[in-house]
Amino acid sequence: MSRACRILSAIICVAISVCSFGCKDEGTSPPTAPANFVGTVQDEQGNPVSDVGVHYMFIMDAVSRVQTMDSPLPGITLQYALSQPGHVNIRILRWYTRELIMSVVDTEQNPGIHAVTFDANRLTNGVYIYRISIGDSVAEGRLLMVHLDQAELVASQPLATSNAEGRFSIPNAVFGFGLPFVRRTPSGEVMDTTFISPAIHMVLHKEGYQTLAQPISIDPSRDLTMNFVLRR
Repeated sequence: MSRACRILSAIICVAISVCSFGCKDEGTSPPTAPANFVGTVQDEQGNPVSDVGVHYMFIMDAVSRVQTMDSPLPGITLQYALSQPGHVNIRILRWYTRELIMSVVDTEQNPGIHAVTFDANRLTNGVYIYRISIGDSVAEGRLLMVHLDQAELVASQPLATSNAEGRFSIPNAVFGFGLPFVRRTPSGEVMDTTFISPAIHMVLHKEGYQTLAQPISIDPSRDLTMNFVLRR
């Protein structure tokens, strides 16, 4: 398993370790934020570059803290309990837009405690929602994906892709700026809490061009338009 996936486990393992049948996290609905980050990608001659994968890397203290943790848990494990037989559906959604990213479980299961571990290497950096549906009951919570290695990051599914005019648009709320993430010990004790900073590195990648990593700071409440130049 990659280093990136190990780091994700270290951040979220306790937050998602147990979710009983019938529970629902009411704190996962993001605030309304109509502002957008709009980018235009061009080559050195000013021509639009399409099909550019757009990613970002965090700039936050939690990255260095998590990096030094010993024996992080293997994989990403979701646990849940069924009091009676039922159809279980577990999905990973994009934060704010609720775009379906991955279906993890979709099957009938017997009563008892269940656990599913999945590889999230294809998830780009960012905030996600895990949604567990058991019959008519729903539970939701947050996941945070952190790739520290740029090569692993650009190999994952991008957050956005530039169109034929070289443009892409991302709602500011997708980044989850200001969201708290609590890091806990395996026994459940709180180690610290980190908040997602609006200071990030935008990472743009397309085969045949040099990968661009550009630091920016986004005001979550205001539109931002930027031009990016990819060089061969």
